[in-house]
Amino acid sequence: MRSPADMGIIQIDVTNACHSRCSNCTRLTGHYKKDDIFFMDLECYKKAVDSLEGFPEIVGMIGGDPLLHPQFEEMCLYLEKKVTNPRKRGLWSSVPERYFKYYDLIQ
Repeated sequence: MRSPADMGIIQIDVTNACHSRCSNCTRLTGHYKKDDIFFMDLECYKKAVDSLEGFPEIVGMIGGDPLLHPQFEEMCLYLEKKVTNPRKRGLWSSVPERYFKYYDLIQ
């Protein structure tokens, strides 16, 4: 097993909410019942980002779809503040309609 320190990308899983219901989803997102959806709280997210200070590779958000997180904007701004090199920030999304709401922030 590889150490996280040896990884090229570390993804923070912020939600299992997804607008899609892809039959081949390896993460099973979009197949959860409403009561089983989780959203990482902002303080936990900040601790996760802070714990990666000095990580030389990419730190990103994944889910389900991070754009569905109610605090997505705050999370992006925090990641931008802590990981100043834009090439070292990542976002894994299925590009829901909310992408256009956050287009400038994501860019």
